[in-house]
Amino acid sequence: MPEGPRTREVPLRRGRLWLEPQGFRFAARGGSASSGRYCRYDDITHLGTVKGGLWIGTRQGSVVLHRSRFEEADDPEWLADWLLRTIGRSPAGDEQLARIASIDDLVRSPLPRVATTVLAMLCGLGMWLQFYQPFVGEVAAFAPSLVAEGEWWRIWTGSLLHSPFLFPIHLLSNLALILGFALLVERPLGPLATTVIIGASVVGAMSFSAFAGYEQVIGASGIAAGLVGAVMCLDLYFSEYLPAWWRLPRRMFISVLLLQVAFDFLMPAVAGAAHMGGFVAGFFITPLVAGPALRRSPQPNWVKLCWAAVVGTLLLSLLAPVPLLRREGGAMARHARVLLLVPNVTALRYNEIAWRMATESDATHEELLIALEVAERAVYDSDRMDPDILDTLAEVQYVVGDQQAALRTIDEAIGISLGEKYFIQQRRRFTGERGWEDRPRSPGLPWILRNPASEFRQAPGIEV
Repeated sequence: MPEGPRTREVPLRRGRLWLEPQGFRFAARGGSASSGRYCRYDDITHLGTVKGGLWIGTRQGSVVLHRSRFEEADDPEWLADWLLRTIGRSPAGDEQLARIASIDDLVRSPLPRVATTVLAMLCGLGMWLQFYQPFVGEVAAFAPSLVAEGEWWRIWTGSLLHSPFLFPIHLLSNLALILGFALLVERPLGPLATTVIIGASVVGAMSFSAFAGYEQVIGASGIAAGLVGAVMCLDLYFSEYLPAWWRLPRRMFISVLLLQVAFDFLMPAVAGAAHMGGFVAGFFITPLVAGPALRRSPQPNWVKLCWAAVVGTLLLSLLAPVPLLRREGGAMARHARVLLLVPNVTALRYNEIAWRMATESDATHEELLIALEVAERAVYDSDRMDPDILDTLAEVQYVVGDQQAALRTIDEAIGISLGEKYFIQQRRRFTGERGWEDRPRSPGLPWILRNPASEFRQAPGIEV
């Protein structure tokens, strides 16, 4: 190995490395000294050896020299020491070495990852609730039209839900991204700044989703994209504060991001706009909160207020839909009225609310009249061709006391289903041959799956 600042090639098994008077040059494969990547010694922000080899952080990116590249096992440690001694001989070397030492202190004492850990736990809880109580999806998914009518909590709760049909891929992929990028965001910035970034990412993701015209959005991928934006911002503007091995190779990082953007906007049912909104919000909020955190100085009061706003709004958002989940009649009636006001609501969603109000809630007679209106809307929108939806209307009519209307409606369902046993038993209940609470066992699958020849098809437009 060379002992001075003169130009000299360092022997490597793979690639080539030259140490020059003012900097080093590295070529990954068989390149020449003139074609290799050049970095000045005074541009080095951090360096050190880990089990895998030598990492060198610079203002332009990072260089990773794996231990397998070197001819001798201790060459990475020798090269790191040589670079540090060379930096120390420069005019501003003491200041540069002091910054490197401060980064080493950060490596030894990283800030706790509280915000992203709590977020991961909430996502897991949300997924469990979706399986335990599927109504959570109706109550908490982000839907711009419902938010505009007052169901504001969906901005936050939509990010905690994931598609049960894509379980566990949707949930685990988002958690892997969140927890992985948390290593690069929350360890240097801490929980307070990271919480603000997460909050901004949620707002950005849902705002872009609304602008793109998505009917429903679920998933924490917008938050994951916000953390990716934060990592990009830190690498571009705060590299001098970051350990070399807490950074990603810049060219590879940008290439992967461009491929992800292409994937987002080419694949159906992928909320590309949500990902873009989260990334933009995370990127632009990071410079406002990163400086004090990286310098280990107190955050300004406005950042603390933003943290309190994010935490407080999240807690309120978790509490706001509880009356709906408890099937309280007043809450169900208010939600039903909102559904009647907004566009693009499917007959299946009208049907679900009407059925739950009639069979699961403590709704008063006046509130059940709202359920009757919703059930009638579902029947109208389905062209009276789905016997399950007709059955819901008959149930509501029966509960509000209109026995004759219930019998006429259930007879329609019996005719369409060609005498399916469930609907016949429902009719016996309406005539009094079965008890009021003796509701027959549901067929399980909806009519459109029990009868593949049915022309009636509806599915909500959910982006994930």
